[in-house]
Amino acid sequence: MLTDGQMKFIFKLFKKTRRVTGEDVRFVGGFVLKSYKDNVSGEFEKAENLYKLTKFCNFSTPHPLECNFSSATIKYSYVPNTQSIREKYIDFMKSEQRNKQCISDFYNAGIALGEIHSNLKLKNFKTWTPDKHFIKFMGRFDHKIMKKLLKSKQVFSHCDYGFSNVHFSEKTEEIVVFDPSSNGFITQSSVLLAPIYLDLANFICNLNGLIPLRMYAGVKWNRMSELKDIFISGYEDSSGNCVDKEVLEAIVYVTARKYFNYKYQSRLLRFVAINALFNFYKGNRIIL
Repeated sequence: MLTDGQMKFIFKLFKKTRRVTGEDVRFVGGFVLKSYKDNVSGEFEKAENLYKLTKFCNFSTPHPLECNFSSATIKYSYVPNTQSIREKYIDFMKSEQRNKQCISDFYNAGIALGEIHSNLKLKNFKTWTPDKHFIKFMGRFDHKIMKKLLKSKQVFSHCDYGFSNVHFSEKTEEIVVFDPSSNGFITQSSVLLAPIYLDLANFICNLNGLIPLRMYAGVKWNRMSELKDIFISGYEDSSGNCVDKEVLEAIVYVTARKYFNYKYQSRLLRFVAINALFNFYKGNRIIL
């Protein structure tokens, strides 16, 4: 277990070596204006279709109001009074008593993803294919898992379903889903037909403790598996898809490796990060 001083030192290194994404999101005149590098028409179609789902699904999302094709920007409604579901995660993992509302929130986060996978439609899309680094990291597992992944159910992916884009309303406790755009390391396009496991693994990575190291103190890691199970249950209940946990575990590991390679230039920090995320102390070490 790392000491507080070691954790602070590593955190400082992480801050200094973070890659810059260059994403431009601004708050202008009571609205949110986001610029895109490419395929703004595809982003707008997806944002519109995601918003339409809120009429009959159990989540909300910002309303895409207009698209400026010349400046590659989309204007969204502002959704006030939301917090990242990460706050619920930290509360649940650190509190003396298990917060039942937090359990319900993560079940609802699973329901929301299941509803997206069941109902989101796109006219113009690309089919996801694994890149060479994904294939390299998958090589650590039984080759049958890769075959299962490629044969698994294909859906229109959110493309970055994690703590930063899954919030809850402070007033209603409703799940609020943001920014269905590519994350740059697993999904290189925002309009993807992809295996269900990409979105699932992205969220489960967060549940494994993908939070700043300064927040690790006091975390009760024996509660982690409960949140994973309740999230998957919500997903399966709303989507009707059966999750193969062996496949999911492999994709979670590969997602984490890809994420740390994308975020940190230093090999040392990549090594530290992957071993901080998966280890015997947490009880989630991946046995390869």
